[in-house]
Amino acid sequence: MFVMTSYVFLAKTLFAAILMGATSYMDLKNREVPLKVWIIALPLAVALTYIEYISLEYISLRSIYTYIVGVILITILSIIFYIFDFFGGADMFALITFSVIFPLNIMNIYLIPPQLLLILYASLTGLIFSIAYFTYNIVKKNWKKLPDNINLRQKLLLMFLGIPVKPKDYVKMKFYYPLTLYECKSEPKIRFSFSIEEEYEEYIEKIQELLKNKCISSDTYIWVTYGIPFLINIYIGFIITLIVRDLWISSLIK
Repeated sequence: MFVMTSYVFLAKTLFAAILMGATSYMDLKNREVPLKVWIIALPLAVALTYIEYISLEYISLRSIYTYIVGVILITILSIIFYIFDFFGGADMFALITFSVIFPLNIMNIYLIPPQLLLILYASLTGLIFSIAYFTYNIVKKNWKKLPDNINLRQKLLLMFLGIPVKPKDYVKMKFYYPLTLYECKSEPKIRFSFSIEEEYEEYIEKIQELLKNKCISSDTYIWVTYGIPFLINIYIGFIITLIVRDLWISSLIK
């Protein structure tokens, strides 16, 4: 039984890696993952978990409880996040599928459901991109390209969230969203997020129109941020959860 369980664990891990690698690529390239992918993937995840369950010689009630609670909480949170536009449908199905595919035989080594750690690590992964933006902006001395009509806090946030580009460069970029919104001959409006429902092409058209009407200069700097699919964060979070687990929580408690 132990050998079979090891094979099932390997199968689940490989399945998750291939699934997330493929869907992350789809989402990165087209910003869309076909629903049929999840219609196929979720039942497979359930089937693999069932096979793992019947192959185990022993499984504690704590492991079963942790697993079920994790799946239920992630499902509820994913639906809520989707309803309130925190992320897209692909992200919702990805979180639910990944919560199901967690190996049963490791549940008893977690203090909290690993599915919740997945969301935590996926969210923290976003900090890596923010640090990368800030480092790039410091190296390139991009603080000199910040708008004058904003305070220090807003300037710091822009440095962590995006990069400055000129209009002629921005109109050639895909999946970048402006953080400084320009209107004809007026100071730019500053924002620090964008809706997943927005289309970057509309902003490109707007900038082209402003340039054509000479409402903004070609030397103007537009601060933009890349629309990183949350699926990538989920994938990284899944790997970290399996490797790092919640050891840091155990250390804090001790």
